[in-house]
Amino acid sequence: MKLSLHINNNLLIAHTLQSNKFSDSAYEKDVDAFKDKAWEISQPAYNVIVGRSLHPNQYDSKQLLYLSSFFERIQESDEFNVLLRQTENYKTLCKTEWEANYEYCYKYLTQKIGIPFKDDSFTCYITHPGLCHGKSIGNNEFMFGHAADWPNYSTVYFWHEILHSYFGESDLEHALIEFITDEEMRARLNNISYPDYVGHKNLTEIKDKILGKWKKFLKSDKWSNVFEFRDYLLSKGLK
Repeated sequence: MKLSLHINNNLLIAHTLQSNKFSDSAYEKDVDAFKDKAWEISQPAYNVIVGRSLHPNQYDSKQLLYLSSFFERIQESDEFNVLLRQTENYKTLCKTEWEANYEYCYKYLTQKIGIPFKDDSFTCYITHPGLCHGKSIGNNEFMFGHAADWPNYSTVYFWHEILHSYFGESDLEHALIEFITDEEMRARLNNISYPDYVGHKNLTEIKDKILGKWKKFLKSDKWSNVFEFRDYLLSKGLK
């Protein structure tokens, strides 16, 4: 299984402009300076990127030609390059952490959980570490950027996003992804226990319902992999 980390400058620009929630307030001044610069360069481009429809003409094909010029100009700015360096440093930290944890996590996921990774390859597009971002976008690709709330944070959530390629979109399957990564992997890497849960608050109720069964799955040979366990939960009426 292979993971490649990349920074796409246009994605970094767009996501930063669209974001108002910080995972680390220490970056707020630099992000605000970048947004001010973007507004100075082109208010129409800024509005289109963040989804502000101030006038129908903004979305005319001729008008949208200014977006290319905007991306070129903002990438030349000092304000953007401050954020780019911060993101590059974050990417390096993520890569180092991933490589240090890879063998342990891969063994846990393949032997204990039963994920069939084989020769699958994944791509992560790294966004700014001071913001909040984590999203699977299909085709074994995902985006991620977030300050570490606890040790091994990026490792756990890289695996979380990777597992979206092996599960469906129901709350039950998302809860299983969280048990596999956010909870159990985090606990094993950091020598802690759970609950308390991390992850999506809207999944707390279903996680409470299956917690006992999940613990049984980890200790039992009744199911050969997590997908058999998922089908068992579905047979019990959980969704």
